[in-house]
Amino acid sequence: MSDYSNSERSRRDEEFLRRCFEVARRSMAHGNHPFGAILVDERGNVLIETENGYMPSRDSTAHAERLLATQACRTLDTETLRKATLYSSAEPCAMCAGAIYWAGGSAAWSTG
Repeated sequence: MSDYSNSERSRRDEEFLRRCFEVARRSMAHGNHPFGAILVDERGNVLIETENGYMPSRDSTAHAERLLATQACRTLDTETLRKATLYSSAEPCAMCAGAIYWAGGSAAWSTG
């Protein structure tokens, strides 16, 4: 991300955070808790977008960030994960932070 100036990065971050809020609203419309997360590569391409997945199975661990981390480690290579940014509609809980770490993103992923 060193190719971006601070103001360009701020605009980009704001754009993706707003998109997370749209995902969270869609999650609510689907009967879930109002949380969303997206994973963006270094060029600004959205790689994964997840809603909270509580319903229909009533899975209390189906937080958007945890679902995203699971999908990311199953479908993306380590190098892509290291350069990706995770945006979330809320600060990830301890469970989600652990899932993000173990998915291979570790400290390189950041949240909005």
